[in-house]
Amino acid sequence: MRRPVAGLVIITAACTEPAPPPSFSLATPGDTLYVPFTEITDGAWLGGERFAVLSPAENSVALLDFGSGTIRVLDARGGELQNPSALFALADTLFVADWARRRVTAWSPTGELIRAIPATDIARGSLPRGADARG
Repeated sequence: MRRPVAGLVIITAACTEPAPPPSFSLATPGDTLYVPFTEITDGAWLGGERFAVLSPAENSVALLDFGSGTIRVLDARGGELQNPSALFALADTLFVADWARRRVTAWSPTGELIRAIPATDIARGSLPRGADARG
């Protein structure tokens, strides 16, 4: 009598469908911004909840404002940036080094170009990242 009951339990277990996996959705946290870049290599804090980020792979610099949830890509149409390679902030100005154009550009907090500073011909257009005591 035990064999038919055991066989019935095995057949019943083989015929039942497994329970579907649970489903859930992930909500975007309030402190997250999605940027259109695959790689970010440099960043600078601009004060408050604002940051500047550099993506050499996309030849782009973007201003991120976590407070308002906005992203502004610098020079998206104007052609002032060609191959940005480094950035830093000083007071309320963002500086971006562009090796292809052989210059450093200065940008306002709103993303407007203030001025372009060409690299010296003595250095053959190189843009040093630092200076020693001799300059």
